[in-house]
Amino acid sequence: MHRSGEFVKCHLSPHPATLPLGLARKPMNDPNPVPINNLGVFLKSPEAGSVKTRLGASIGMQAAAHVYRSFCADLFETLLALDEIRVWVFFEPSDAEESCHEIFEDVGSIPEDWRWIAQSDGDLGARMLAAFTRMLASGGPAVLIGTDLPTLPKERLDAAFVALKSTPAVFGPALDGGYYLLGLSAAVPMVARSRLFCEIAWSTSEVLSASLTRLRESGLDFQLLPRERDIDTLEDLIALAERLSEADSALWQRSRRACAEVLDR
Repeated sequence: MHRSGEFVKCHLSPHPATLPLGLARKPMNDPNPVPINNLGVFLKSPEAGSVKTRLGASIGMQAAAHVYRSFCADLFETLLALDEIRVWVFFEPSDAEESCHEIFEDVGSIPEDWRWIAQSDGDLGARMLAAFTRMLASGGPAVLIGTDLPTLPKERLDAAFVALKSTPAVFGPALDGGYYLLGLSAAVPMVARSRLFCEIAWSTSEVLSASLTRLRESGLDFQLLPRERDIDTLEDLIALAERLSEADSALWQRSRRACAEVLDR
């Protein structure tokens, strides 16, 4: 959930409505929002050369794009099993909704109540802030994940929402110092939420620690979920293949096949 190593300074506004919230496919301003758990997914169009580029440097960009599509399909299959969850897919680039839909071809039909929204402009922090602003405004807590962890279990997502019943924030720490999941409740005020995403050195080993420091400075508590390994490099992919070889053969079949096709060449 982090990809840029540069600081980008944010100018905080006391008016959340002025933030760029992306392009909605259908109106989102429900005058009577029903509190429900919101799950957002950051998704990129699965084009070679634009996804999994660090992995692609080792296995080739076409192979990396194939792996990415497999990861997304397995993750979507997990999301389809969730109950009473409002799913938001924040895609990029802004004209990529159709190509992102194609990932569903071997998973099943796209649920009609899933919300597909183009990511806003700006660095990763600005996009995450806009996504949380939109989800929290609809009512209920919000969890945001990426697509770097195809083996993310349903139980982990359930645990995140349980944590948000008693804690303002929850993180899923990644082994590289970032995080694979972030959850926020309405108890996190807009100013604190903004500080959580501004002037963070994304794609460094300090992302999680800097984020936790921001929350502490705002006087907010948090919970940590079990640590996981994002799949960004060839070493990560090899570790995933080893993990999948020991897992239930009925789980994550697309990622299992993709790992075998790439690593057995």
